[in-house]
Parts: sequence; structure tokens; C-alpha cells
Amino acid sequence: MYYWLWLQRALGVGSRKVRAVHSAYSSLEEFYQGGSTLWKETGFFTPKELRCLGEITPQSVTPIIKDCIRLHYHILTPDHPKYPKRLLTLPDYPAALYVWGDLCEVDDEVLIAVVGTRGCTPYGQQVAMQISATMAKAGVVIVSGGAYGVDTIAHKGALKAGGRTIAVLAGGINAGQLVGNEELRRQIVEQQGAVLSEYPPGAPIGRNAFPIRNRLMSGLSLGTLVVEAGERSGALITANWANEQGRDVFAIPGSVMSPTSLGCNRLIAQGAKPVACAYDILEEYIDRYPHRISLKIAGVKESASPVTPPAPGKPQKQKSAAKPHSAPVEKPQALRKDEAMPTLSDGAKALYKVLPCEPAHINDLAAAAKVEVRGALAAITELEIAGLAQSLPGRRFCRKPNR
Repeated sequence: MYYWLWLQRALGVGSRKVRAVHSAYSSLEEFYQGGSTLWKETGFFTPKELRCLGEITPQSVTPIIKDCIRLHYHILTPDHPKYPKRLLTLPDYPAALYVWGDLCEVDDEVLIAVVGTRGCTPYGQQVAMQISATMAKAGVVIVSGGAYGVDTIAHKGALKAGGRTIAVLAGGINAGQLVGNEELRRQIVEQQGAVLSEYPPGAPIGRNAFPIRNRLMSGLSLGTLVVEAGERSGALITANWANEQGRDVFAIPGSVMSPTSLGCNRLIAQGAKPVACAYDILEEYIDRYPHRISLKIAGVKESASPVTPPAPGKPQKQKSAAKPHSAPVEKPQALRKDEAMPTLSDGAKALYKVLPCEPAHINDLAAAAKVEVRGALAAITELEIAGLAQSLPGRRFCRKPNR
């Protein structure tokens, strides 16, 4: 452990040279004992890194270890049996992870990262809460960044559903900048979740910490869902990491007029799977993880966004290929029109005015609303999530009757 922490301090968080050292030497102790001559001969390191390797000693990390013992944090290094094997596939896997709580068997679980802007709209809040809660009820572990906005809502959605969630932080677990969510982190740990960081206790959040942190969220997860993201949102960095790491990318469509949906709509145009309900994500993993995912969630207590199973024989969306599944996942319960409409974009409101009670093709709806098909699809997704519309095979949609 001492040598791993020494290497992390010397090379810095997020260094790709950790993998190079780990691959080239049978142990880090052997590498350390080789000394400056060996380090220089490898050709791996810059002059600054060589200086840090020599000036920092394994003994200097003792205070970090003592802090972790005092705070009841675990330290996981790549040779530790509980270190997530999914992270070892990354070119820049961490030399050390600091964990509060229990990661459990994350390599055999369905972890989905849910990310988005801090300044989310009511639409984004509703979507993040409902989809996170539904996935958690089905057995998914929700991963997010522990920040305000979509992160907080995703964590709370999982907790309210009685599920597990993992917060990946961009600073030390007890960093001063995160005091506003201290109680949330405690709830996560108490509900068999975990809070983890690549940074030692007390480390402040640095300028470049978020992109470095984001690669861990996507790396731990099988897929990343972007709920709302502006054109330059940090959530898009997580999606880019997921693409590079060979993970799945999902996005919530939004109004083409909404700044917070620009990033999501662009991701969809680039090939991300559009998501209208939790089933759109769960269907990708039910065959591989039937022992982890249960689609039978009837009888679950009502959470922040009421949900109910869809009518039998009416799938959530048209599928290009049949995929076996045991039961449909719940969709939003129909809301009263006067409750739902204020939270909708102008595009969704306009489409609702032309949405008939009998099924109509999306092309006809777009023509009636005088918008492009892409805009109509984004609007119909809003209406589905609000419980005002339902989808039918053949890209047909209609109004959902009020209950």
C-alpha cells in the first residue's frame, strides 16, 4: 500500500504511467528499490517526475493512511482483491482509491452513471429522479458525482427507491467544498452505497479535477446517461470518456430551444441511444445480468415521480430486434394536464395541441405542429415522461388518457 500511495503522490492523480510501471515490474517495491538510475533508464518519466520520485518517500504517506483509519475509509490499490476490475481496463487506472462505505461486488453488477448540469430545469429534475429511482428499484447501482443539480437528484432518486448508489468525488471525501452535501454522502454510506475518490482525505477540488474524476464514473459503469447538458457541459466529458472506454452512452432528448438540452440532442445525433424511460436502458443489460436486474417492480411505494406499469401489449418503444424480457418496466403515471404543462417546453406544448387520441405517425405530427421530425421526437419524449403521451409500434403516438 505504501508504495502505491507513493507512486500516486509522485506522478499525480490520473497518470497513465501507473499502468506502465505496474506492467513492467513484479512489484512496486522492486521499482522503488531500483532508484533514480533505473527510473531514468526506463525513459518513462519527465525531469519533474524523476525529481518527485526521489524527493517523496513511501514513509511520507503514513499520515494519509492514519487519516483513513481515523475516518473509516478503505484504501484500494490495483493489487487489492476488492479493487474494481473494470477500472483496470482503463489506460490511466488509479494507483489508489479512497472509499467510504462498501463497493460490494461492483464488477458483477449493473452500474449506470447518471450525469448532467448543476443548473437543471424542472424537466431535468423530474427525469433524473424518476429514471434513477426506477433503475435502482430494478437492481441497478446508480453512479454520479456527488455535486449539486442532476448528481444530487440521481443519488436521491436511488436512495428513495431503496437502491444503492455510488458517489465519485473530484476531491477528498471530506473536502471542505462538499460540505453542502455531507448529509447526502452519509445517507449513501448508510444505505450500503459508497463514496469514493482518487484523492486522499482533505484534498481540495483542483481546477482539472472534474475531467479526471469523470473517467472513473464512466469507467466503473456499463453505461452513462446524460440527462441535461449544455453545449460545453462537463457531463459531455463523461460521455466522451464512456465512448473512449467502450461503454454505452444514453441521452435524454430535450427541446431544441432549450440550452440545457443542446448537449444531449447532439449526443443523440452522434449515435447515443435516446431514452424516454428506464426500460430503454435496462433492456440493454437484462440478458447479460438476469441475476441482478428484476423488471418486476409492481407494488413499489410511490416516489417523487409517480410511476405505473404500461398497458399490456404496448411496448415502450419500437425495437429493431426482439429481445426477451420478463416484464415491462413502469412508465410515468399520467398526470393531470394542468399539473404537467407548466414544466414542458414550448415545443412539447405545441405538439400536445395537435396530438390526437388515436395513434398518429411522428411525421404527421411534425407536419401538424410545423416542426422538424427531430424536434417532434424531442417534444414527444417530454410528453411521454410527463405521462401525457404514449408510444406505439411503427413510430406512432397518441394522447395518454387521464386516470
